Amino acid sequence: GSYTISWDGRTNKGTLAAPGVYFIKLETGSTRLTRKLILER
Repeated sequence: GSYTISWDGRTNKGTLAAPGVYFIKLETGSTRLTRKLILER
């Protein structure tokens, strides 16, 4: 199946994350994916 993941650009503390490169790690069962995200403001 397919899934949608969204992020509002905020940190765990609720402040806006700084522009830059972030790496997203997804793990489900035996599947592991790492993707690069570029946040521009």
